[in-house]
Amino acid sequence: MIPDFSIITPSLNCARYIRDCIDSTQAQCGATWEHIVVDGGSQDETPHILRTYPHLQVLSEQDEGMSDALNKGFDLARGRWVMWLNADDRLRPGALAEVLAFSRKHPEADVIYGSFQFVDGEGHVLRRMSLLPFCWLVCVHHGVYIPSTATFYRKATVLDQGFRLYKRFRIIMDAEFYARLHQHGKRFRYFPCVLADFRLHDQNQSMVTLYGKGNLDSEFKAAIHAAEGESFIRTYGLTFFRNRVFNHASDFVLYLVAWGLKGLLKLPYLRRPRDPRTQDIFGEGR
Repeated sequence: MIPDFSIITPSLNCARYIRDCIDSTQAQCGATWEHIVVDGGSQDETPHILRTYPHLQVLSEQDEGMSDALNKGFDLARGRWVMWLNADDRLRPGALAEVLAFSRKHPEADVIYGSFQFVDGEGHVLRRMSLLPFCWLVCVHHGVYIPSTATFYRKATVLDQGFRLYKRFRIIMDAEFYARLHQHGKRFRYFPCVLADFRLHDQNQSMVTLYGKGNLDSEFKAAIHAAEGESFIRTYGLTFFRNRVFNHASDFVLYLVAWGLKGLLKLPYLRRPRDPRTQDIFGEGR
């Protein structure tokens, strides 16, 4: 039987958090799912932990980074909807059932994304995020606000048509993926419901501060990250000049314009998005 969802989890030395991730998927009711973990050769307790969950489909082999690992998981996915859930993140109770019901009301959607919460290393809620409908200008020129860990792709119209992550990107692979899908006419739908917890800790690949470390290695990594952002904007954003200095100046102006537009589009969604465990549309979780 084809499951409603395929959950893809890339993993590398995430023993501290991966039980929370797996347990959060096991607790999902009201939808069928499969959970595929793509492990890049963990040297901690992760392999042992994975063996204690016989329902998992585990692929353990070296990869070329997180994007490559996710693409391998996408290749294995069978579900009608496919998502990636980082090994240090977790789904909210009832999230999959909520997305399934929402998808039935929006058969035109190729991508569905919900809201999320920031949690700390111990899992305590730091902040619940209110988002906004998809806006290309905001995503490209202000910053991607669509949470990868609360985003679902329709397999038939996204993955089955050959769309995969650009594996050379290590930080903003999700932003590039969304921009490319938009460029090809894929339809995004925002679901104002808290679907996942995004964990903030000192080992987050996208959160580690690299600037100002005062050594060649960290400065080189920072330059690579900056190059990802610039190549992304030059490919999918507005470019007015051939001169890089002038483009950087125009990027700043476009950033401010996108920031203002983001604020306007967000106004109808400023009230807290609802928790899937409640019935009120914008209520607090109980």
